[in-house]
Amino acid sequence: MIKPLFEIFEINETYILYDPITNKFRTIPFCAYNFLQEVKLCANNEEIPAALIRKHIDGYSYINGLMSNAKFLVYNKFCEPKYPYSEEQVEYMLNHRQKQIILELTKDCNFRCKYCILSDIYNKDSRYEMGHMETSTIIRSIDFFIENSSDSEMLTISFYGGEPFMCFEQIRQCVEYTLLKTTGKKVSFTTTTNGSLLNKSIVDFIVKYDFNVMISLDGPKEIHDMNRVFNNGKGTYDIIEENLQYIKEFYPDFFKKNIIFHSVVAFPEFTNEVIGHFNDTYANDFNYSYVEPGYNREKFEMLYKDGIDNYEMKYSKKNFMKEMQESIRKNHMLSNNITNLYDKDIAEIFQMRPRNSNNFFWPAGTCDIGSRRMFVDVNGNIFPCEKVSYDDETNCIGTIFDGFDISKVMNIIKDYEKTATPCMECWCANLCKRCWKQKSFESEFCENMKKTVYKQIKNSLELLMESPTIVKRYDKVELK
Repeated sequence: MIKPLFEIFEINETYILYDPITNKFRTIPFCAYNFLQEVKLCANNEEIPAALIRKHIDGYSYINGLMSNAKFLVYNKFCEPKYPYSEEQVEYMLNHRQKQIILELTKDCNFRCKYCILSDIYNKDSRYEMGHMETSTIIRSIDFFIENSSDSEMLTISFYGGEPFMCFEQIRQCVEYTLLKTTGKKVSFTTTTNGSLLNKSIVDFIVKYDFNVMISLDGPKEIHDMNRVFNNGKGTYDIIEENLQYIKEFYPDFFKKNIIFHSVVAFPEFTNEVIGHFNDTYANDFNYSYVEPGYNREKFEMLYKDGIDNYEMKYSKKNFMKEMQESIRKNHMLSNNITNLYDKDIAEIFQMRPRNSNNFFWPAGTCDIGSRRMFVDVNGNIFPCEKVSYDDETNCIGTIFDGFDISKVMNIIKDYEKTATPCMECWCANLCKRCWKQKSFESEFCENMKKTVYKQIKNSLELLMESPTIVKRYDKVELK
């Protein structure tokens, strides 16, 4: 038997086998689990030693039966990585199927967040820049977007920065112009903001045009103000909270439906503090991420030393997973912002379409480059999205003045294909978040991703086993 591609989980003495190729799970006996624990240590694509098979003959027999009779663990690797669209298809999608444009209205920001990618914890010198998008560039961006979205019935215009509401007048002009030019299509507007400039005039406007708004808020005041400060170093929590209370009082439906929160967790030990804060204060959806890797850890920790030493943990003993399970058992549904965090994880795992066929395999983390969304910087240059590095000229795939450069798009795809070869033998390739942003293969990123995905799957399996009623939400869950 050649070592198959798999992963195994143990949850309360129940043993679960995951087949990455088909993205399916099934329970197995302990003898099979014990056998596979040792098989994991074997080299990929090689025969499992006869001595190991003899040692675990019962476990081996069970797994061999699965492979023969249930068509489980049939493959030992994914197919060669190959982008699922031809050059002609890519060009057509770029020119006809645009769905979202993200406009970098300004590079300027009224905050100086300590973990910002532009701060000196990532570089010897900080790289904060000035510069706003000219009105003519905004108009041309919208025209270009509309010209290249003939096949799309729904269009999304997103405003990005810096802090986009430093350019509120440009936002107003852009919205009014877009609605004049897009008759017959459904248009929505979104923005990501630090929340500090949401005065009455701006709030009235975003409510009128039904904006979806993501507000950056890092949890309780003490933690938020450690990180997110004004140019003068003063904390920003109070002004954001004041603005939120205004929206909540005068536009409660909008507040509930259109506002979500995003938190950057500076240190993992603060994760529970952030979750607990939102659970106790706002019922809105929220998500969180950790500080972008690549920073100077020693310099970073010095920025927070006093704040960390003086902060009293309020939720450190909370087990939000257990609380959520109890909530689901009582209500038979997912009902609040914490359960929604896990809801997304479960849907992502169990409703994932396997991206492997007889002809190609493509890692799960990438989107349809340049057509699902395009990011336009203040100068009119086009990038696949807002997450890729704008400093790397090879990431630029055209301009709003000259159109898409299909050769540069295909070069990005071909380079990614080459670096995705190790993914063929990775058990979490169907759930990996590696996207166009990670242009090169980095073993540290991959190991961290595997740990994250493993934990995500284990939490989701535990929830499904503890609360069977939740299975009704997911028509593709198979846990035999």
